[in-house]
Amino acid sequence: MTRQSTFKKKIRARMAKTGERYAAARLALLAADTAANPAGDAPSRALLDDLGPLAEALRSAGITDPATGRPFSEARLFGLSGGPGFMAFVFQYRGVPPMLTFTCRSFSLPGPVVDRVLDHAGIDAARSETGSAARAQKALDAALARGQVAHVAVDQARLPWMGHGPEWYGQWPRHIDVLGRDGDSYRVHDRATWTLSAEALAAARAGVKKAKHRLLTFEGAAEADPTEATRRALAFYVRNQREAPFPQFANNFGLAGIARTAERMADRSTKDGWRRIFADGPALFGALWRVWACLQVELTSPAGGRLLFAEFLDDASNLAGLEGLAAAAQRMRGCAAAVDAVAEAARAAGGPLLDEAIGLTEAIDEARRSGDARAAVEVGGWLSERQGLGAGFDVDEAGRGRMFEALADGMQRWCAAEEAAVAAIDDLLGGSLQRADVD
Repeated sequence: MTRQSTFKKKIRARMAKTGERYAAARLALLAADTAANPAGDAPSRALLDDLGPLAEALRSAGITDPATGRPFSEARLFGLSGGPGFMAFVFQYRGVPPMLTFTCRSFSLPGPVVDRVLDHAGIDAARSETGSAARAQKALDAALARGQVAHVAVDQARLPWMGHGPEWYGQWPRHIDVLGRDGDSYRVHDRATWTLSAEALAAARAGVKKAKHRLLTFEGAAEADPTEATRRALAFYVRNQREAPFPQFANNFGLAGIARTAERMADRSTKDGWRRIFADGPALFGALWRVWACLQVELTSPAGGRLLFAEFLDDASNLAGLEGLAAAAQRMRGCAAAVDAVAEAARAAGGPLLDEAIGLTEAIDEARRSGDARAAVEVGGWLSERQGLGAGFDVDEAGRGRMFEALADGMQRWCAAEEAAVAAIDDLLGGSLQRADVD
């Protein structure tokens, strides 16, 4: 494994050949690699951290998508989860740089996302939750002894291949599949097959205290009618984009969140404006990096999940009575182009340093998908290197103004495109499900 990502080179080569934007090229290559290595011990480029393992667990249980008769695709699972969304927060604490985060899907935590898929699809899951580590391991070993794959919640910072230090323990849950036990170690699948000692796996499971050693196993079939499941998922998408899950943070979520973020990017005067929050060079670089990362890779598939959702809509348009979703898919691709343009504006503003951060990100991703413990050792160093890239970043006031104007303009275009897509899907749910061209 080298520091220069071979996958990034593949992306750039495809962009040059096809004229695609970064997001479309990356998604196409990820999908191609996933199709070539669909399961088992082969490395996989699953698109989503939680729905990728869920797809593998359902496939292993023999549960197929009644819409196609084949295993559930990540696109179908993503759509059934409620698809894309939006959340934006800037955390400011004394003594540390401001921390920006976007989430471009229906919810940030994996548990509710997975639960919503199972509910909409009508998939019965046997669930084990307990505060006792001993009982949790007993339930895990019993599931494996039955030949089942166990879909479990873990603390991602305790997974060696993630490269995080102890300061990150307990910060973020992740879902992985446990495939089997070999003596005092377990085989687990997290975009590749890894080996964890019983002690390490127990610590990772216990690290997510609210999950209570959550374990899911699957059997039976997806019982929900696929048309009705699709309608329910789309209704959730529309509602989730229009109504915040927490009313006190209404301006941070959904369409209101996208619009408010555009306003804060353009704001020249108030304390909530980005020009004041990200006032120095390193803070500005951190914001630009986070915009790019949160729209392209973090808790999302490329272009904020909008390309993947368009794939779901296209596939769902083959269901009787849902033909009009093909037009909605076109609108969603317009959203994806707008999201990608915002990410590109951040990349261009960050210049060579942000390109270096992107290269490190792709190298980290390759190592985390390799299944090679030797490669994973390098991840922590690359994370530290990426963290330090912005130390010397500086832009004059005129340049800063141009950066924020470009970002704000992009966010406004995204908001308009997403509002149109939400309205179109809402209209379709209201009974006008007829195939039609998009204006």
